[in-house]
Amino acid sequence: MKTYIKFIGTLMLAMAVFGCSKDDNTTVIPDPVQESPSAGLQLAISKIDPIKGPEGTIINISMENLVEIPDEYQVFFNELEATTHGIENEIILAQVPAKANTGTVKVIIDGKTIIGPEFFYEPTTRISTLAGSSKGFIDGTGGQVWFNHPRSMAVGPQGNLYVADTENNRIRKITPEGKTTTFAGHTKGYVDGNVSIARFNYPNGVAVDEHGNVYVADSGNYRIRKISPEGEVTTLAGSTSGDTDGAAHNAKFGYPIGIAVNTLGEVYVSDSETNKIRKISPTGYVSTFAGSTEGHEDGTATNAKFDYPYGIALDIVGNLYVADNESHKIRKITPDGIVSTIAGGEEGFADGNGDQAQFRSPSAVSADAEGNIYVADTENNKIRKISPDGEVNTPAGTTKGARNGTAELAQFNNPYGVLIDPQNTIYVADSGNHRIRKITNE
Repeated sequence: MKTYIKFIGTLMLAMAVFGCSKDDNTTVIPDPVQESPSAGLQLAISKIDPIKGPEGTIINISMENLVEIPDEYQVFFNELEATTHGIENEIILAQVPAKANTGTVKVIIDGKTIIGPEFFYEPTTRISTLAGSSKGFIDGTGGQVWFNHPRSMAVGPQGNLYVADTENNRIRKITPEGKTTTFAGHTKGYVDGNVSIARFNYPNGVAVDEHGNVYVADSGNYRIRKISPEGEVTTLAGSTSGDTDGAAHNAKFGYPIGIAVNTLGEVYVSDSETNKIRKISPTGYVSTFAGSTEGHEDGTATNAKFDYPYGIALDIVGNLYVADNESHKIRKITPDGIVSTIAGGEEGFADGNGDQAQFRSPSAVSADAEGNIYVADTENNKIRKISPDGEVNTPAGTTKGARNGTAELAQFNNPYGVLIDPQNTIYVADSGNHRIRKITNE
């Protein structure tokens, strides 16, 4: 009997609960949670293709777990933002910006940063015109400026570029901001004194020391001139045409063209007509550093022979490089006077190592801090580069002309001067175009 009553009570309680739930409709079964297909999956860059290239290269950036096109995204190459060209099949298309340099690729998607692999930037060599447009004489900026066959250049301590404007018989100055003025000289002649009255006669070479003194190979006057930072022009050495060593004004030069000065105040001069390299001590005494008679012969100091030595340049350890114009070779003289040939064989044009390379009337040389030598290969209308191990290549110049642009397109017209500055910018005295050109790697 008790069992029966207990069963009835339980049944009634269950019916009451069921009836209450049905009437109040308070029991709800929740729907399943709808998670994003990418929930819990981390965005990543799986690869980039290609992994190296110059400015403008389109890179495929392959993403992992990118299931939908984001509202916002950015791409950076070594912290420089790139232009993007859409997303397709989890691949972002991005264009390498100028001057990106080598570094990591970074993608930012809806505020989240994803770091990718390293991209190896290949600089593009570009040639532009710093100053000059037509033959003549006008100061100014950029294309407003006129030169008349500029032949060589030197950079001063303040970053000013000094130019031997040969057939204008002037030394011009180009500031870092690009303004060209007349630094010294006016009409043809020979006058010492203030820069406003001084006169030169076919100045070819120019050099600057660490104190800001400017040295000029005043070819037509057979003298070496010096311009102080205060603007006073004096004659350092030389008198009439000849070939005589000795004290300052007793010395004679045949036709001085190239000039270089070291940190000790010693001045080197390529005396083209005598086929010698002369040296002027800080006290003004002139001696023969290397060379004897016309020819091509390596050896020690005055046993060596040159054939119309033109532009010269010193490297950071004191080696002197010579553009030996009519032998079509690049020579090297160590501080103790040992002369060797580092590049050049027969006259012509060929890249290669050592004597396998060919030049045609090289007129200027310049050395960088890594031991590379740059050459104004005048009659080939090209700028050449010699590596420390003697390998010669052509970083700029094609056929004769005046075109700016990339190295593969640019043209020069009888470049007589070349200079690389401490920032590795290369300047070219493009004599036949009456311009100063600039070569940069971007």
